[in-house]
Amino acid sequence: GLRMDAISNLIYWKGDSNRGINEGGIEFLKNMNQHLQENHKDIMLIAEDSTDYPKVTEPVEDGGLGFDYKLNDGFNEEFFEFVKQDPLFRKGMYNRVTYEMLYHYKEHFITNLTYEALKDDTLYAMVSGNDDKQRLSDIRAVLGYIYTYPGPVCVSYGNDTGALVSVDDDKMQILSRLEEPAYKQMKAYIKALNTLYTTDNSMYEADSSSDGFEWVDNYNAELTVYSYARYSSDNDMDIVAVNFTPVERKAYELNVPKAGKYKLVFNSDNEEYGGDGKVEAVVVKSAVEADSNDRYKMFVDIPASAMVVYKYEPYTDIEIKEIQIKNEAKAAKVEV
Repeated sequence: GLRMDAISNLIYWKGDSNRGINEGGIEFLKNMNQHLQENHKDIMLIAEDSTDYPKVTEPVEDGGLGFDYKLNDGFNEEFFEFVKQDPLFRKGMYNRVTYEMLYHYKEHFITNLTYEALKDDTLYAMVSGNDDKQRLSDIRAVLGYIYTYPGPVCVSYGNDTGALVSVDDDKMQILSRLEEPAYKQMKAYIKALNTLYTTDNSMYEADSSSDGFEWVDNYNAELTVYSYARYSSDNDMDIVAVNFTPVERKAYELNVPKAGKYKLVFNSDNEEYGGDGKVEAVVVKSAVEADSNDRYKMFVDIPASAMVVYKYEPYTDIEIKEIQIKNEAKAAKVEV
């Protein structure tokens, strides 16, 4: 792949938007990208641009510059400032994290999780926790959110294993950690995240369309939980819930888009990743009757500093009938 930084210096005269568009620079970018794509079919072209110049990632024939992806600098700026906060104060920045979705589908964005993007910082230094176990739990929640958020991810070595590597470590220090239990557990976690991302169609098929994402819970700043639905191109659905506090959320209410059974398919708190493995319910059932907002209530347990993913399966007609009968029986007992 090829990454081109600061393309605004070609888009505008000397990088200054007040001086107008540099038509020669625009033509250069278009011709370069077309030539590269015609002669290297598997190439990935990534642009870094902090301006709002449109269609950076649209094909040249459609009036765009022809890049495949644009670095999601806006996401980084908001999300990692949120992560740096003490969990008790993250609620004060809750809405800044959701803001990016307002413009997310204007370009094809890629999340940049490199040391450069983190300004030579590490996730381990950013997150909170009184000890390694708490900090690594927080990191798993952070990585879980990034991986399940729309768009591909570019991750640098070290941040892909829980940032147990710092920018100041030399190669021998890094190699000495390879056998540490926490390192092995984080490697297992990243491997599981990569498997989820590459095998679950809901996580990537509709990345470029707003049809592939829907907020389920983006209003609970007090508890600092985010939840969203991810859809595949044929409308399969996952529900993701992320708890960014070190407090377990028992029986947390989610109002999901579809009535059905929700099977737990991923839990960042699993013991094999270094967590406590506290989530017990493997399958959660939603209500069969929609509320006034056409949503279906269900309750899930979200461990402290964790991300969980539930795979949707519709109720059968027989199951719906059985649930309705049980609900009617309960209502009758209450009336008596």
